[in-house]
Amino acid sequence: MVTRALEKIMIREAEKFDFEGLLKLHLLLYKLHQKYDPQIKIDLGLSGRWIKNKLKDRKAKIWVGEEGKEVKAYALCELEKGEVGVISEIYVNSVLRNHGLGKNLIGKAIEFFKKNGIKKVLTATPKENHKSKEFWISLGFKEVRDKPPNDRYSFYRRMILGKRLL
Repeated sequence: MVTRALEKIMIREAEKFDFEGLLKLHLLLYKLHQKYDPQIKIDLGLSGRWIKNKLKDRKAKIWVGEEGKEVKAYALCELEKGEVGVISEIYVNSVLRNHGLGKNLIGKAIEFFKKNGIKKVLTATPKENHKSKEFWISLGFKEVRDKPPNDRYSFYRRMILGKRLL
């Protein structure tokens, strides 16, 4: 049943009109992060401004998994200084997880990074989120000590994972 639903999912670059769907999923992501670290606070206004800025930012790219007109998943990537790219966020609707949608979104991110000369990709996940860690490891990421150049996530307990691109 879910596999058939995935056939209807189209992955594309996010547009301004995706804002509401992105905000909804972004808030669900942070709610999930709160389960692992209660220090994380959700601020609707700040989240909204952040997403609007990322939709305009030339150094950021957001992909959405869309069914009909509804955003079901997204991945946000950013070009950082040097040859480093950061996958800042990824969220897949819980009903659609474990069927390849997240992997496909990360594939788009990796293509974007390669086209922009990125040699190393970093991401962060809460230390206690073992499912997330397994997901990243399945995609060839390993736990590293590096911090993203613009480490805005240093306030909560998380692990950094990285992958070298060829």
